[in-house]
Amino acid sequence: MDKVLLINMPFCSLESPAIGISLLKSKLIREEIPCDIKYLNFAFADLLGYDEYIWFTNDLPHRMLAGEWLFSQHLFGQEEGNKYTEEVLKEEWGLGDLSIQRILEIKKVIGPFLDHCLNSIDWQGYSIIGFTSTFQQNLASVALAYLVKQSYQEKIIVFGGSNCEAEMGIQLYHLRHPVDLKIMLQDGDYYLSLAIPSPSASL
Repeated sequence: MDKVLLINMPFCSLESPAIGISLLKSKLIREEIPCDIKYLNFAFADLLGYDEYIWFTNDLPHRMLAGEWLFSQHLFGQEEGNKYTEEVLKEEWGLGDLSIQRILEIKKVIGPFLDHCLNSIDWQGYSIIGFTSTFQQNLASVALAYLVKQSYQEKIIVFGGSNCEAEMGIQLYHLRHPVDLKIMLQDGDYYLSLAIPSPSASL
């Protein structure tokens, strides 16, 4: 039977559940489609330390997009790293050297975290892997999706959430990486349940 895994990546808040994938799981279970949720934002906080995670998610402006930059190195390389810290963090946002250094220390945890995700989950147990993408979860989700697809080419990768709407969703769909992203702009519970025949449909 097809089984779905829904994933919540950093830098989602630790203080509340991801409502979208929680509702989606409930819908799938009612349709007799097995579904699990992995809150990998907590796994990242375990590796990083909760105080640093809370500082990053609560004290830094989301519009700084530091969370996206941290994971971008694993998709696009590190060529723009110094430019971002100087022109964006320091000049545009006025961050001091101490805050910038804290962000650079967080950057060191990204690689080990992605390795942990890839090695600690039984990916073979799932046919469809869905990522919720809101706020600063976009490139974290794409980075892990890329690694999963490299190792398990038969898996279907699905993205949904506010980052998948309008122009941003279109750009995500056309991202030049070998991940066959399926973008659900809305009504994800409806379209995902259509993609998987429920057991009752064969009775």
